[in-house]
Amino acid sequence: MKFRSLTTNFISFAGLLIFSVCLVLVAFVLVADWIGFEFNPYIGVVAFLILPAIATFGIILIPVGKAWERKRAAARGGSSGLIKVEIDLDKASTRRRILMLTVTAAVVLSFMAATAYESLVFMDTTTFCGEVCHSVMMPELTSYRRSPHARVRCVDCHIGEGADWFVRSKLSGTRQVFAVMLETYERPIPTPVENLRPARETCEHCHWPEKFHGSKLVVNTHYTPDETNSPLKNVLLMKTAADSRW
Repeated sequence: MKFRSLTTNFISFAGLLIFSVCLVLVAFVLVADWIGFEFNPYIGVVAFLILPAIATFGIILIPVGKAWERKRAAARGGSSGLIKVEIDLDKASTRRRILMLTVTAAVVLSFMAATAYESLVFMDTTTFCGEVCHSVMMPELTSYRRSPHARVRCVDCHIGEGADWFVRSKLSGTRQVFAVMLETYERPIPTPVENLRPARETCEHCHWPEKFHGSKLVVNTHYTPDETNSPLKNVLLMKTAADSRW
């Protein structure tokens, strides 16, 4: 496939132009993100979710345009319009085409792999959960940021590790996105959240029952302001055991 043939076919050219623009934009965001530049949360949605989908559409347009061009050529010339595949490595033109296709495939696959990875990473961030996808959860996000778990990502407790729960969460999240768009979600948001993953598979990765300690006795000694500075002991029993019973 020659580059010139893509420019004479407006469908393939449009697909090539769409993919190129998306590639440049996503590459810019990726580089800026890697050097530590902070974007608006919705920039991440556009760069890692919307632009890759548009780029994929552009890639699809390229062979569609070539097929349409062959069909028109066949109608004009009376040929079958079938694609003839001829691979002769003795020809320099064939070697150049194979090299060009290899480089193109490497660029496309690298682009898709990088955007797929970044989209998964972005969807696991607290910014995505609290400000982009679940903007209606702003009160819960505010409480979370002031809680002892402020350094723990939302997905670490709500999803955990493993592909099965990741898929479940994204399917459930799709339903929730439509609920937000159509404003059919419950007000106020019901708590506690039902059907969560068992705590042993999430919370107990940090709160490990086998490593909990028993109750700790703390004695603080103070002295009263009398003539003898009589000692006054403050005895505290610090409950740190896993068992909730005293």
